[in-house]
Amino acid sequence: KRSRRRMQHSHTPQGKARRTPSRAAARDAPPPRTFFASVINRELAPRRISVAALLPELSCDEDADVYTFGGGPTQAGLPFCPRYCPWPACPTTLGVADEDGCMTLVDAAQPAEAPDQRRWRWRAHRNAVFDFAWSPAEGRLLTASGDQTCALWDISRCGSSRDAGEGRLLLCRGHRGSVKSVAARPADPHVFASGSRDGCILVYDVRQGGEPGMALRGVH
Repeated sequence: KRSRRRMQHSHTPQGKARRTPSRAAARDAPPPRTFFASVINRELAPRRISVAALLPELSCDEDADVYTFGGGPTQAGLPFCPRYCPWPACPTTLGVADEDGCMTLVDAAQPAEAPDQRRWRWRAHRNAVFDFAWSPAEGRLLTASGDQTCALWDISRCGSSRDAGEGRLLLCRGHRGSVKSVAARPADPHVFASGSRDGCILVYDVRQGGEPGMALRGVH
């Protein structure tokens, strides 16, 4: 059977039919000039992104944009999962978990070696922190560790101490293996889930304490 190209029509104020671009026409369109334009263009027609178009738009100042982790008592170890803060009040705050069990927060708006560069660091666990999540409640974050626990932190009470202390609001147990991932429920500061090497997903409600309220066992 011969395929037919479907054309959509809409009427102009003068009553004349106007042709709108089809997906086939979008594929025949010339490639976008920039990487960001190509992302938008994919809404009309899937197109392979050109790395060559992306690289010229990226830059990194070796002195101002490179943050070093490791090599000193106040520096973190092997860094894991760097993530920017989603809170509107501090969009340039970068969080980094590390292999030594510490959390580090830096202000990426300031050069890495600037004298006024603010850096918070505290020991969150006695084993590696494999993942962390910013809580919907500003000022708090969650950590997932190789010590088989998760923890909820009040950041404002952590910056002055390198060891876990009053900044830890809750320690959550229940896994039987290293906790590899943690995720907060969007728009809900009380509920989060964690995944572990034990093949289980545990769901916690911090209002109920540190024991899981729901468990999905044998998921993997």
